[in-house]
Amino acid sequence: MPNCFLHWRFLLLFIVPQHWEWIPPTAIAIVQLDQRLCYRIIGLFTILLQFL
Repeated sequence: MPNCFLHWRFLLLFIVPQHWEWIPPTAIAIVQLDQRLCYRIIGLFTILLQFL
């Protein structure tokens, strides 16, 4: 757990300031992809439930 925390602190302190301009679009793309995946999984479960 502390190891993971240190890893994220390293990322925030060193990587984020260097690539600040492309982090927001990347974050938005990841969120949109996550939402699409979530909707697909919900749709798949709905279809499966109809057959049961």
